[in-house]
Amino acid sequence: MSVKNNPYALYKLLPGDNCGRCYLPSCMAFAAAVIRGDKRPAECPALEPATLARLDAELQPRQGLKDEQEAAAAELQAQVAALDYVAAAAKVGGWRQGERLAIPCLGKDFYLEPDGRMASQCHVNPWIQLPLLRYVLICRGATATDEWLPFAGLPGGQAGAALFAKRCEEPLRRLADDYGEDFFALLNMFGAVEGKESKADSRVLTFHPLPLVPFRLAYQAPEEGLDSALRISFDRCAEQNANPEMLHFLGTGIAAMLEKILKRQAAC
Repeated sequence: MSVKNNPYALYKLLPGDNCGRCYLPSCMAFAAAVIRGDKRPAECPALEPATLARLDAELQPRQGLKDEQEAAAAELQAQVAALDYVAAAAKVGGWRQGERLAIPCLGKDFYLEPDGRMASQCHVNPWIQLPLLRYVLICRGATATDEWLPFAGLPGGQAGAALFAKRCEEPLRRLADDYGEDFFALLNMFGAVEGKESKADSRVLTFHPLPLVPFRLAYQAPEEGLDSALRISFDRCAEQNANPEMLHFLGTGIAAMLEKILKRQAAC
């Protein structure tokens, strides 16, 4: 797997012992810094020369983000096009529509053409396109268990938990604080269902960015002397139907989308 714009892939090449010799608190922080361009791979003293040579080849020169995403999508589309859509439909929670594979996500239907290209009545953004293509390739069809895990509880999720909190949970918490009922109403528009345990100051909603990977959002409103809190958890079936990398990309994309919509609504 290429490490371009992918801190998880780079992290897998690092020792993972968080030795601190790069002057950062963890190997995951170092991987993220390299992807941002703030650190060079050679600043990790534990990397072997062959690994450094590979990283230099993949990271230099760097492409623009759009080019990298288009290249990643093209690679995934080629793999998806080789699938048997009849067999894939049942496994991923979708259905056949003619020659296309239809998949429901966030209350909308997305369609995979025979050549792997994606179409929908709404705009197809990279943050939904790339995880959805990967989902079709790796989903094992495990059913929901109603047992919820934090990002760190997923296999391989511990290393990226802090980054997920920063890029997904924290932006969503601020949106819930700033927009209140408008935030939760927007989630409802994208298929989120309010849980029976929800209260006026404590909301719990479940939604499906991927058909067989339920997300659970739990929000606690601020109280006197206490800040608000928001946590995203995943049904245990995510262990077999997804991976932390795609869930991180999807979660940060959802946060950015909701922020854009809410700001636009507020400006009207």
